[in-house]
Amino acid sequence: MNCSCESGFKFRIHEWHRVCQPLTPAPDAPLVLTLDPSFTARDGSEGGNVSDDSAIAIGLLDDTDTLNIFDCVHGKFKGMALPDAVADSVEKWHPSTLRVEQNPFYDLLTDAIKLRAELRGLEIGRIVPFKPVSPKKNRIARLQYLLEKDPPLIRINQGLYVPELLKQAESFCFRDIQNHRRPDNLLDVICMQANFR
Repeated sequence: MNCSCESGFKFRIHEWHRVCQPLTPAPDAPLVLTLDPSFTARDGSEGGNVSDDSAIAIGLLDDTDTLNIFDCVHGKFKGMALPDAVADSVEKWHPSTLRVEQNPFYDLLTDAIKLRAELRGLEIGRIVPFKPVSPKKNRIARLQYLLEKDPPLIRINQGLYVPELLKQAESFCFRDIQNHRRPDNLLDVICMQANFR
């Protein structure tokens, strides 16, 4: 769904394209995994509203204050599929910290992540809660500051998630306080990775 409102601001997609490049973290980089979980995994096949995708981002803020996004994973993960997806990312990237958005199921979700990691013999580092406090459009708008700096203060590794990320940036509606019914999970998890509250 494209945004046709006159919001006064739209992301300029060429700025997103210029920050997408091959990236590889240093072997000892203190990577952070950020998880933005969805409450449900409804896909509309049984009627009712379709839920947002859950999203995972792996990255770090380097010593030049540049946000480096190495990977993102998103989808409608049902049951234990979300803790399994987190464990997959931990196994691939070995983050030192997991930041999980705090919601009513935070304890259950983090316990399930620990269980899945333990079953695989993975060390997951510390888990810290994260709770956004500003409206979604405000924290996502702050990404523009990172994009327009010269050089940009954000770099995004090329990956299968990039076309969907660009699509979400292009269609984001800044007049709508919650960007209602438009996918934005990748944008939001990148904001959380940047610690935009």
